[in-house]
Amino acid sequence: MSRVDITRSVEDASGQERALITALRWRRCSVSFFSCLSSLCVAHLCLSDLHSHPPTPILVFPPSPLPTSPPSRTAKLAMLRWSRLLRGRPPPVMGNAKKMRFAGVDDNPSITHKPWDTSEPLMADYGWERGKLPKFRARSPFHRQQIARRMVTELIRKDYVIVGGARAPALRILADHVVELAKAGDTDSRQQLAYFLHDPLMVDKAFDEYPRRFRDMNAKYAMMTRLKGRRRADNVAMYFVEYKNRDMSDNHKGEDYTSGPERFFLPPRIVETEKGIQRPPHMQMAFDRWASKFKTEEFHHWWRLRHAKLRYWGVRNVPHPSDVDPLWTEKEEEEWHNEMLASTGDFEDLDLDDDSYEATGEGGGQGDSPSPSGAGPAPQKRS
Repeated sequence: MSRVDITRSVEDASGQERALITALRWRRCSVSFFSCLSSLCVAHLCLSDLHSHPPTPILVFPPSPLPTSPPSRTAKLAMLRWSRLLRGRPPPVMGNAKKMRFAGVDDNPSITHKPWDTSEPLMADYGWERGKLPKFRARSPFHRQQIARRMVTELIRKDYVIVGGARAPALRILADHVVELAKAGDTDSRQQLAYFLHDPLMVDKAFDEYPRRFRDMNAKYAMMTRLKGRRRADNVAMYFVEYKNRDMSDNHKGEDYTSGPERFFLPPRIVETEKGIQRPPHMQMAFDRWASKFKTEEFHHWWRLRHAKLRYWGVRNVPHPSDVDPLWTEKEEEEWHNEMLASTGDFEDLDLDDDSYEATGEGGGQGDSPSPSGAGPAPQKRS
């Protein structure tokens, strides 16, 4: 459509229509030239149709459709803000995240695949759900397992350990698992405990001592007692975790843990009624070798240096390094050794070359007479 046709159509229109077309041509708005041209074309078609059919009323300019341009950034922000006010933030986990206590027990099995079989001893998972060990604080899961192995190893070594926070219930459960493996007594259980512990000697100690020590018990082999004070550094509750039935222990019978020993590398105090006790020779040798590193000049130098560091760090009531006496002297060792020899009873001398010696099996010495070789203990009569 040329410019002449547009001008001619404007001249043919009536006065009201001409004023409307002029206003459309000259109005100041953001409509482009091509949109004005298309509007004039529509007006020309409508006017020609009006002249051909005068009685029919028709809209000259039909209502324009919705604008195709996207909403502005301000409108978007306003809509987002309004929707946030209406609905709030969506939850990070859709659905009920906290399951009920017996959610997956019967006929509603969970489809979660566990990384390992948690029914095996020492293969427990850490978490805050039912059936998991307390998830005590650590740098990583590997570090948490490292802490667990170190705690269990020290518990077997000393028969007690003082830990803080959520480590205590986890250690108590792991200690029960150790006794279960020791009472099983097979090679797979021994290998599993050897993979878990740091010290292979503690594996032998557990499998030698715990089956006889916990023979009459079937669960709850370890005990956890809360101490009255808290750790000064981080205000954490402290717990005393120990094995029960110490009177049946060959290595720890008669030991008194109500107060610590004066020298931490010496054995703990022995109750007065258990002065003549004998320790297994291989465990006594292992302890002496472990304690020998505290009797060196290098350790005494480190001990004095530690006092100097504690004083520099501002810890109160720490003596000067020049006033620190060595933790071990030849005289103290001799006195302690003589006291132990004087307090012990007569040792039973075993002649290794004697062929007439017969050792009763486990449970053989329960009755009046030992059981014949190869036969187990006599069945106990119910009272």
